[in-house]
Amino acid sequence: MVQFGAPGSTANLEELKAATSAENAAYAILETRLFIKNELETLGVYGRWKALASKFSKDKNVQEFSEGYKTLTEDIRKAALGSAGGAL
Repeated sequence: MVQFGAPGSTANLEELKAATSAENAAYAILETRLFIKNELETLGVYGRWKALASKFSKDKNVQEFSEGYKTLTEDIRKAALGSAGGAL
C-alpha cells in the first residue's frame, strides 16, 4: 500500500520503518477481524485505509498518518468489542 523506494522518493529510514510498521499492523488488524466483516464495511474501513495510505504516500506526513491510523484502529476495536459482546 505505501510505496517507498520509487524514483524520486525522499523517505528517510525512520519514515520507512514507521510506515512499514503501521502498514503491517493494519494488515494484521484487518486480517484478524473477519468476524466483524459487516461492521468493517459499515465503517468504510477499507476505503478509509486506502485513502490514508494514498495520502501518506504523497505527503509523507508521519504525524497525520499516525493520527489517522490510530482513529481507524480505534473504530475497528470498538466494532470488535461490540460484536464480541465485550470479550476482547
